[in-house]
Amino acid sequence: MSWLPYPRSLFSRLVLLLLFGLVLAEAITALVLTRDRGEAIQRVAGIHSAQRIAGIVKILDQMSALQRREIVDALDGPNMRISLSIPPQGEQNQASPASDGTLFRGVLHYYLDDDRLIYLSQVDGTTRQHFNSMNELPMRMGRGSGMHDMMQRHMAEAGLILPSEGANLIQVELRDGQWVSFGEQLPEEMTAWPLRVILALGLVLITLGLVAFLAVRWITSPLAYLADSARALGQDLQRPPLEEEGPEEVRSTLRAFNTMQAQIRKFVDERSRFLAAISHDLKTPITRLRLRSGLLEDTELQAKFERDLNDMEELVQGTLEFMRDETGNERKQALDINDLLETMQIDGEEAGAKITLTGRAQSVFYCHPVSLRRMINNLVDNALKYGGQADIQVEDSKEHLKISITDAGTGIPEPQIEQVFEPYTRLDNSRSKKTGGTGLGLTIAKNIAVAHGGTLTLRNRKAGGLQAIIMLPR
Repeated sequence: MSWLPYPRSLFSRLVLLLLFGLVLAEAITALVLTRDRGEAIQRVAGIHSAQRIAGIVKILDQMSALQRREIVDALDGPNMRISLSIPPQGEQNQASPASDGTLFRGVLHYYLDDDRLIYLSQVDGTTRQHFNSMNELPMRMGRGSGMHDMMQRHMAEAGLILPSEGANLIQVELRDGQWVSFGEQLPEEMTAWPLRVILALGLVLITLGLVAFLAVRWITSPLAYLADSARALGQDLQRPPLEEEGPEEVRSTLRAFNTMQAQIRKFVDERSRFLAAISHDLKTPITRLRLRSGLLEDTELQAKFERDLNDMEELVQGTLEFMRDETGNERKQALDINDLLETMQIDGEEAGAKITLTGRAQSVFYCHPVSLRRMINNLVDNALKYGGQADIQVEDSKEHLKISITDAGTGIPEPQIEQVFEPYTRLDNSRSKKTGGTGLGLTIAKNIAVAHGGTLTLRNRKAGGLQAIIMLPR
């Protein structure tokens, strides 16, 4: 489903998929139930009508002609038209009876309990059925046919006025040979959904949607936990292993993640021990060379040896510091940023440096204290060395801690701003071995910022000078 622009999250896709399935299932169920309900109402109404007609026919059988007319006039109404009629006429064609007529005929014969003739037809004349106990002789009438014309004349003579076109015309023979006609409009097929059905379906859909939402949230919560832990792993390699919970597939993923974390931690520990051994092995011969250079009688040559040894020692130390991940073995702690920066300002002023501090952090900051202090020290030292002063500004919010360090130097050419973060990069017009530096300071500082989940950027100010901006997430 990569072609879908939205939603992107697994949680949203599962919720939408389940909701779509629920809505589709509810719609199909509602259609089936509504159709069955309409058919049931039609059947019940037809049976009830047959019972009522049978009862009226039984009463009319026991009455005289005058009494029949009075009863028919009393029972005739807008919902059921009743009249005494002439016998049906016309030819009869053999055909199969409709199921509705068969059901109505069966109920009517059951309650009449005899084999009298019964005719059933539609007002439009498209269907007419003749039933008796011996055979079933329906015949179809088309407009313009003799049967259709006969039915129109018959209804006019009988004075029968049906409720509307499409109503049922039922003609029953009484025991003395007279015919009685009934015109009744049975319920049409239901197409509209009752309000209570819509409300019930809406309530069911909302309930199932809420259950689906909570179920998907419960199932996918370990994945969100895994994503958060993966982001946090880059900031704290020593964090405790993840709790392996949830479905088997999720537990397997969490187990693999914990295994990966353990392997990375083992690799970092082995590298740290290896680098410690290299540091010891390299510093020892440098120290021996430094002692031997002191035995030289040529002071000028001795000074050259001393300078080269200092460069070698600085290069080795810088390389080891760059390769060593100081945040990897350092646990996060609460650090008072205000106290750290104020101490830097006081120490710098005592050494004759020009350092200003504005703004304050709103609360302590959880970080790797040693590495964070080293990053800020590095940037302040660069500002003092190449800009003559360091202006520190703190901006704090619930989301981020921002520390800006600005100098009054010449800045860095725009094309080279990103290059200075590369290892061993020194700018000819600002850095040299004479002024110190191995080209690793900004690289290490940026790595520390990234290890805290933040960023380190440089920008030239319009008023002059270079500004280093540290942005750390709370």
